Amino acid sequence: MQEKKNELTKRDFLKLGGLGGMALFGLSSPPSAFSDMQKKSKINTEKNSNNKIDVHAHFHPEEFFKEIEKRLGKSEHALGWNLLTMKRDTFMQTYSIEERLDWMSKFGIDKSVFSFPTISMFMDEIAAPKKRNEMSQFINDFFAKTHQKYPNRTLFFADVPLGTDPDFSIKELIRAITQLGLHGVAIQTNNAGKLPHDRNFDDFFSEADSLDVPVFMHPSKSPWFENAYSGLKKYMFEPVVGFPLDATITVAYMIIDGFFERHKNSKIILTHLGSTLPYMYERLNMWIRNPYLPPTISGRANLTKTPLEYLKKFYYDTAIGNPEALQLCESILDENKILFGTDHPFIESSERVTIEYINKTEITKRQVEKIYFNNAKTLFKLKA
Repeated sequence: MQEKKNELTKRDFLKLGGLGGMALFGLSSPPSAFSDMQKKSKINTEKNSNNKIDVHAHFHPEEFFKEIEKRLGKSEHALGWNLLTMKRDTFMQTYSIEERLDWMSKFGIDKSVFSFPTISMFMDEIAAPKKRNEMSQFINDFFAKTHQKYPNRTLFFADVPLGTDPDFSIKELIRAITQLGLHGVAIQTNNAGKLPHDRNFDDFFSEADSLDVPVFMHPSKSPWFENAYSGLKKYMFEPVVGFPLDATITVAYMIIDGFFERHKNSKIILTHLGSTLPYMYERLNMWIRNPYLPPTISGRANLTKTPLEYLKKFYYDTAIGNPEALQLCESILDENKILFGTDHPFIESSERVTIEYINKTEITKRQVEKIYFNNAKTLFKLKA
């Protein structure tokens, strides 16, 4: 009976949005993810792959955070530091890179493309722009040393302070790619209160296009959260509800403002299956096709394609999804742009639950192989 109760708790955890579900159900000591996978999960072995690339993998070694604490201090009001106090065997782990590689192997993950967790969860970047720049340099140097040590299994998205210093971000992007040998760059859906479609960031995206590297766009805390009910603090709705809503707003602006008309070759990775946009894209069409609205009001003047066609230009990772959502994305988006991502370690048993739901999704084995490995291999130009 107890085993059944635990299983229901985890299912409810996912339905309620990860961290919020954990707060609601008090899931404080979950079982080992790998043993749970072996003993209880009914994974479709016909679809499962032992050659996966995880593109949504946060870099989380304890030594890394000790160095960050030396540079930033530790604020009890920062969500990132508070989450670290919840560390368990299958949640918020702070594995060394060697332990992390062993953990990846248990789930058939050959490579991970690591990124730093959202910086606003650890510091007020607006209040300390110089320190923010220094943090990016430190993070990227640390990433480069780790990649040099394990080049066959680790890739990294560079960190940049896009919202507080776009010019420095361009220089740091160039350094990270051309000198440090990193593999892309990570930004936030909300960069110090500014969204990626902001024309002040056009030179940055043009440089990323020129370098031909992916831009991983992760949700983040937004200034508007403070005006929402309870400031989105209750039930940890800041990451559970706020993050996907902020991502939805960001992507909608990128589409209607004509981002892809200015940056036709950009390779933008959206997390969490694109938040709500694949589900509600017709709402964007509603005004665009209305002949009674002036094109400058609806945004039609900025576009040469339909919103859905622009949505197909993005890449999408599978973190915090479900079979129905993945099936929808496979049916309306470009199946060559859907990537395996787990959001480790911010989701309890992230690898297990992600693999389970992908293998339960009613899509073909060929589509699953693309998700697990082939699409990322092409995107990152990997030889094997």
